[in-house]
Order: sequence, then C-alpha cells, then structure tokens
Amino acid sequence: MKRILAIDDDSVMCQYLSLVLSENKYMVQTASTGKEGIKAAKEISPDLIICDVLLPDIDGFHVIKELQKQQLTKNVPIIFISACKTEIDDIRRAMELGADDYLIKPFKPEEILKSVEVRMKKYQELIKASKQESKKTPGSKKPISKEKSKWILVRGGNIELINTDKILYLLAEADYTKVFTDDGKKHMVSRLLKKWEEILPKENFLRIHRSAIVNLDYVKKIEKWFNSAYRIYIQNTGEPLTVSRRYVPKIKSYFLELPN
Repeated sequence: MKRILAIDDDSVMCQYLSLVLSENKYMVQTASTGKEGIKAAKEISPDLIICDVLLPDIDGFHVIKELQKQQLTKNVPIIFISACKTEIDDIRRAMELGADDYLIKPFKPEEILKSVEVRMKKYQELIKASKQESKKTPGSKKPISKEKSKWILVRGGNIELINTDKILYLLAEADYTKVFTDDGKKHMVSRLLKKWEEILPKENFLRIHRSAIVNLDYVKKIEKWFNSAYRIYIQNTGEPLTVSRRYVPKIKSYFLELPN
C-alpha cells in the first residue's frame, strides 16, 4: 500500500484528504505544521507528499527545500495545495523549486486522485528505470533524476497557466498553435511550433510531423500506415495523428519496437 503524507494546518482538509485517499487504498499520515511534516517525511519515507503553501510555522516552499536536502525525500513527488487567491508568482516559484503539481482549494476528490495517480506512476517508473540501469552496470547506482514538468504562461483568448504534464498534443496553424489539454480544452496560442520545441521538456515531447508535437506520456497506440509512415493514437482523443517519414527515426529511438 502506497504511503502519502499530507501537511496542512486545516484539520478539516486533513480529514478530507485522509478519507478520499484511504478509500482508494492509500495509507495516509497527516501533519499540521511544516516542521512536523519534515520530521514525519524523514521517519516514514512517503511515496508522495501533499503540502499546503501557507502553514503556521514555515511555508510550503521552505518545506520542499528542506526535503530536497535529505537523501530519502529529495525525489519524492510533491503536490502543493493552496487557497483560491493564489498568485501566479507563487505557482511559478513552486514549480521552480520542484513541485510536481499545484491544486487550488477547494478541489474535487477526482482532481486530487488523478494528480496523485499521475505523479505516483511517474515516480514508480523512474524508480524502476533506475533499478534496471543499476543491474546493467553492477556496482554503480545511478541516482534518480526526477523529470520536471513546467508551467507555461499562454496568451490566447485568456491568459492562463498550463502545466506541460497536462498537454496531450500541439498542432500548428499558420502563426498560431492549438494546444490540446487533458481536460478537453483547446487553447489557441500565438506561438510557432518551433518555439514550443524549445520550451517543452524534451523527455516528454516529440515532434512527429512538421505541424504536430505529442506528449509521449499520452501515447496509447502506434500503427503502421501507408508509404512508410505511422499513425499515433493519443489518450482521450479520437482521430490519430500522422508521423511523417522524416520523423520516423525519432519515433524509433523512443520506442524499441514498432509495428511492421
């Protein structure tokens, strides 16, 4: 059973998190101050931490800095939670420090569960990859390097912050780009696809066509198409995206086997 540490001075929020997460087979421990949370994290070595930004003694930013100094906790995924009145600068600061997600109160049970599931899955994949690497090279242990998502400010119809983890794929349209996110939204942004390539995490995003970039975390199926091209199916979407012949070698470098 995966262990989650929730740090929040609001007892009602702690009870809410404990109820929602325990009902979904997570073991939950709570702490009401930042210092208590740091101590608990060192003692139980949680698989994930949920931390409020505003705490009575030290803030959540200080908590994450302290946890990153410890070998046992420096790579543990952290989800920040905060009240509705949250400044964009606070979200940016959290992400720069290494937070994996940022949720605004009040949030629905499915929102926190989805965030926990996604972060936990990525963390376990990193641990597995690290173990496999150490088996290949006996006697050497490769430290886990936590892959960081980014928050990107987009100016379309509205000014919004988008977490790169939530982007499914991007399509070019003249001088604009359509950004499709996992909540079903489509953002029209005045930015060329080439510029997106420069700012998106290269471990997750891959150009598959002169007019398309996909998030590899959401690829559910790849099939051979005609004329030596391939088609990629993305989760939560209907129509596949075409991989042009020019980008097939890149796809092969990411996926060990492709359909013939």
